[in-house]
Amino acid sequence: MHPDDKERVLKEFNETIADYSGKKTYDVEYQLLTKNRDYRWYRAVGKPTRRPDGSPITYVGVFLDITDQKDMS
Repeated sequence: MHPDDKERVLKEFNETIADYSGKKTYDVEYQLLTKNRDYRWYRAVGKPTRRPDGSPITYVGVFLDITDQKDMS
């Protein structure tokens, strides 16, 4: 993950996990370093699934490469 994005992405992740109402959706755009050593933009959108006690299990959602859209703006 690009160092400029890390704090913002972790904040969004933690806020979504802390929302036990289930109303908050994780929705964040960030850059990841590829195996070719260049950065590409991605968007992750989802919600955590939870056990009956409310503890998170995993996220369900989508992970999209949005590099082309970012390059056009």
